[in-house]
Amino acid sequence: MVDMGAFVLPALVVAVFGAPALVLVWGGVWKYRIYRRLRRLEPTEPGVLSEGTSLVDGDARALPDDGTVAAPVTGTECVAYEFEIEVFMEGTDGRGNWSNFDRTVVRPRFLLDGWTGDAVVDTEGFDLALSEDYRCEVTGRDNAPPEVVSYVDDRGDLRLEASATVGPLEGTNETKVRFVERRLEPGQEVRVVGYARPDAAALANAADANALVAKRELSGLRRWLGQPLVVTDRGESAAATYQLGHAKRLIGIAVAWVGLLSLFLLVPVLNGVTG
Repeated sequence: MVDMGAFVLPALVVAVFGAPALVLVWGGVWKYRIYRRLRRLEPTEPGVLSEGTSLVDGDARALPDDGTVAAPVTGTECVAYEFEIEVFMEGTDGRGNWSNFDRTVVRPRFLLDGWTGDAVVDTEGFDLALSEDYRCEVTGRDNAPPEVVSYVDDRGDLRLEASATVGPLEGTNETKVRFVERRLEPGQEVRVVGYARPDAAALANAADANALVAKRELSGLRRWLGQPLVVTDRGESAAATYQLGHAKRLIGIAVAWVGLLSLFLLVPVLNGVTG
């Protein structure tokens, strides 16, 4: 006789731990959709855009009304940036792992400058896929460069000390902290996948430019599925390859995760059947 109780725990495990697999698969599909657009669309100059989803090439410039933003650690003036802090917590057994402490994405509107004209990019809803410009790993305050020490002192919720508490994360041995900046700087070549609108209504509040590149207003199922939009500083081929690789990694992790859950589910079921 099959023990129905043997199904309860596995079912709960699948319900609770199956959600991360779905999130990973969705993320992988999202990155693949961006990859498809990067491969399918032909690059277009900002000054000759027609209405529709486009891949636009140009040089990033700050809008006069918006200005540039300063990167958190280096203070570099940029058009947009991603910033991450990760903490490696090492225990007494010598093992440990990196944990995300903070992630900040700043992406104001900016101007895409081309030979044939300009386009304003409204980055709301866009992914940033920028190359790494600054990385610093420190263990203790004495080994940290001046810009990192200054940034940490200004924050107030982060300490660079061995055997210390770092925000909500605690280590019993050495505490390593990693700071990463990915920046889009003025004059840097950039590729944007978005919905182009060259009409006057779209440009009413978007400076003196030829077109506006932004997310499209959708409804129903298409709105729920979202729009794979991206701003990247990588070359045409490298940008697509990066997105495809990211998609494969996410889906691969999801498959491995589902495999482990399946094993966990199968063992008690077999025990119940054979018992």
